[in-house]
Amino acid sequence: MINSEGKINGAMNKKIIIGIVAFIFLSLIGFVYFNKIQSSQNIFNKNTQTTTNDSINTCPFYTDIAFPKEYLPSISNEAMVTYPPVLIPFNTEITPLKEKFDPYAPPFEKDFYTTTKNSYPWTERKFDVDNDNIDEQILSANTAMNHTPNLALIVKEGYTIFKAEGANISIEKAGDNNGFFLNQSVDWNIGEYKTTRYLYKDNIFFPIWYQTSCVVRQKGV
Repeated sequence: MINSEGKINGAMNKKIIIGIVAFIFLSLIGFVYFNKIQSSQNIFNKNTQTTTNDSINTCPFYTDIAFPKEYLPSISNEAMVTYPPVLIPFNTEITPLKEKFDPYAPPFEKDFYTTTKNSYPWTERKFDVDNDNIDEQILSANTAMNHTPNLALIVKEGYTIFKAEGANISIEKAGDNNGFFLNQSVDWNIGEYKTTRYLYKDNIFFPIWYQTSCVVRQKGV
């Protein structure tokens, strides 16, 4: 009986030890899995913040890489970084624009800057921006001698349907012909640039997102 009881107790102790080891093992697996999920959630939150709050999109972008000075010239803005797009809430106050286009009347009541007096001030391209398979007039003009062009217009059948002003402003074609990209310099001194995506619906061009790009500089330079 003693030997039999000892065997039973030994078997029970062995099961208890196995159970404790299994519990510890499963607990470690659960701890690692939870940390992995938490880490992924933190990364997601960080990325979400990056795409909804552009306060961290500071320009210029400083790099720790030791580039030779001539590789990152301060006046040409050759190297750039672009931050993730930021969604723009829909503005219900946007109204359709339809103004008779007068090529010699500046749209923002500023004088044209031209090399020849009374010369035609607009540079013209054509592509479709409202997805009707008909090209619109994409116009640009200058009101200053630097950071040009300063004016951007879209003209359809003799009427201005979109206009914007700014430094180095330009309207670029979208691949699906629905809307366009509006590019401009935000602050030349710190190398900050902005691209805004516009869509077209119900005779209105409305912005849906924008991206900030920054010039790359070396720390201490």
